[in-house]
Amino acid sequence: MLRKYKERDAKGYLVDALWKFLIYSEIAQAAALSLKDRPSGVFTESETRLLDLYAPESSPLHDDFAVRLERALEALLPLPNSEGIESTRLAISEALHSGLLAQLRGLLGDVLSERARVAVLVDNLDKAWERNSDLEELSQLILGLLSTSGKLQLEFSKEQRSRRAVNVTLCIFLRSDIFQYVVRFAGEPDKISFSRISWQDPELLLRVLDERLVASQHDHVSKEEIWHRYFARSIQGIPIRQYITSRSLPRPRDVLYFARAAVDTAINRGHSIVEEGDVLEAELQYSQFALDTIESEAGAALPEISEVLIEFVGARPILKRSEIERLLKRSRLNDSRFEDAFNCLTGSGFLGLEVRAEQFEFAADENELRKNMVLAHKLLEMQGAEARYQINRAFLAFLEIRPA
Repeated sequence: MLRKYKERDAKGYLVDALWKFLIYSEIAQAAALSLKDRPSGVFTESETRLLDLYAPESSPLHDDFAVRLERALEALLPLPNSEGIESTRLAISEALHSGLLAQLRGLLGDVLSERARVAVLVDNLDKAWERNSDLEELSQLILGLLSTSGKLQLEFSKEQRSRRAVNVTLCIFLRSDIFQYVVRFAGEPDKISFSRISWQDPELLLRVLDERLVASQHDHVSKEEIWHRYFARSIQGIPIRQYITSRSLPRPRDVLYFARAAVDTAINRGHSIVEEGDVLEAELQYSQFALDTIESEAGAALPEISEVLIEFVGARPILKRSEIERLLKRSRLNDSRFEDAFNCLTGSGFLGLEVRAEQFEFAADENELRKNMVLAHKLLEMQGAEARYQINRAFLAFLEIRPA
């Protein structure tokens, strides 16, 4: 559908209109379902009208998100795209129920204005971000969502005679690598409002893990008691909590996966506590999971990522650039793609750059990677030596690499 519209203006309008319809209908559906659950069954006139719009099975508000998206696309695909911008916009608006949306804005203002906040959370946009995908078209679609979110919040915040203001917020979760790719297509990237979520502090990761462990207990038990009662004190001389975070990528799901794998291993082995051997087995399981995640996330940027990563099996944990290039040659990666491979491996956190003598840093995002590259370049100028890289500890167990 996106490829059908060549003009940038028409394509941008199409994407904005599509997201507006989907988000409006999502809010309206949630509001209608909330009203239906009201015990009293007594409704205001606006609430009754909203329920009447939602009730018919043929209503564009009725079905779940995937079905509404599919029906919207079915309505848009047959539209002509060569009758001028004004005609194209009108056809898109009619196909996406623009009259209904205008009606909804008034009703939602009446129904939701007393709410302290209406929050829309958008997640899992990375599911279609895979190798061989139409990344440019996907980028336009995601960029349209980022643009529309700001417009919708502003639209709902305005108080008019027939439209009461509603405090609507939209939060869109994106992987940092996808965000960096998408903003390349933005006309004014500096106007995109965003915040980076950083988990570089191990204490924050452990707090997430502690909260999960406490929540899993039926009785009120402190985190200290859980760790004392169910876990070995240390692993290979390292406190167990520190061991888990030092062998994981700095993300909550990774730390949780590692800890869950350790508990499951202990249960399967019939152990009363999580022993050192259970943690070491969990480390192997997690290491493979982390490598699979890298392959999945980096596959779009480097389709040969699987062949590249497997060449690191049995390697040393710290490698010179020339040694890594030999591994890339063995993976049959074309020489012209070497720089892409280095950018991918360092950007994904697989490799860390030596930024000071014997100090290696792993980048959490593109900005941090650029900073590390500058520091690494200055180190090379000062030492006159070859660039060195370190393989992240999270991958050593599966790749059968002994730590330095």
